[in-house]
Amino acid sequence: MVRKVAFKDFDKTVKHGDWVIDFYTDHCGPCKMLDVVIDEVLLDNPIVNLAKCNIEDDPEYVQRFEVDGTPTVLFYHEGIEKQRFVGAQDKETIVKCLSVSMYD
Repeated sequence: MVRKVAFKDFDKTVKHGDWVIDFYTDHCGPCKMLDVVIDEVLLDNPIVNLAKCNIEDDPEYVQRFEVDGTPTVLFYHEGIEKQRFVGAQDKETIVKCLSVSMYD
């Protein structure tokens, strides 16, 4: 499931299950490239949810999650951050992060 998540709803949204949290901006080229890769990974992992968090719409994300650049991607399991990366990454990196966060 893909969901745009407002700052006020973040904790409630990611409390249960496995989540890929994508902090992005609309004008970010690497963010758009990463979208394609994340979509591909999620097709292979249908139990994983995707939260899209626009840091221009909700700048509170920047401070709370120490977002220094976009895209910043966090991997959550049952409401707890397990992994993160900054910048566009390849499919193998995302799969590895996802595996560690789900089974660590």
